[in-house]
Amino acid sequence: MIEKLDSDEFQTRQNAQKELETLGSIARKQLKDAAQNSKSDEVRRRAKNALDAIHKHERDVLSKYLDWLFDRRRDPRYTGLVKETLQRVAKGDPDSFLTQYAKQLLKDLENELKLKNGSP
Repeated sequence: MIEKLDSDEFQTRQNAQKELETLGSIARKQLKDAAQNSKSDEVRRRAKNALDAIHKHERDVLSKYLDWLFDRRRDPRYTGLVKETLQRVAKGDPDSFLTQYAKQLLKDLENELKLKNGSP
């Protein structure tokens, strides 16, 4: 599929990029390799664009999941899962949007618990 990113036909290149984006993390290794090592400017550019699209999609999905989970923080069935999941995500790459977002949600959760327990 990567080789199609360098096709002479625009539509073939376009379709290959979309297909690789759809594959998501399955294609990540090959896309990273192509983005870094391909001799073709077109392949490097399209591979980087596909990686960016995959990253954005994953970030959007995960942030929606964190929101969904956080909304269930008061439900006893989810209380432990919420805190555990946020703690795990908060240990990620410090520059990552999701890590920072999880840290903020954890702070919000801790503040709620303090208020609930009457602590300042």
